[in-house]
Amino acid sequence: MVDRLDELKGGCSTSDIEMGAPSRQQAGGASGFMAVFFQEVNEVKAAMCTIRANIARIEAHHGEALGAISAEQGKAATAKLEQEMGGTNALAKKVRSQLKA
Repeated sequence: MVDRLDELKGGCSTSDIEMGAPSRQQAGGASGFMAVFFQEVNEVKAAMCTIRANIARIEAHHGEALGAISAEQGKAATAKLEQEMGGTNALAKKVRSQLKA
């Protein structure tokens, strides 16, 4: 179970309460499989958290592009926006493929 209050506050919790403390995890057998599974789940959650943060930056870059006074400022803001969108789209594609697998 994830700390939902932390998520609501805007934080991105990568720890999972269901996994328990690292010292309590057992190696091998079914619990080893579950540890790998939960590690993959936490990786996807961390990537999704990064995507949410990138979206906030994209919104800021978009506002800069709209509010640019000169053509140079507009081009610079648009370049930042396109770079951020490219990275975010690549990360979203990676997460999507992980979820389909």
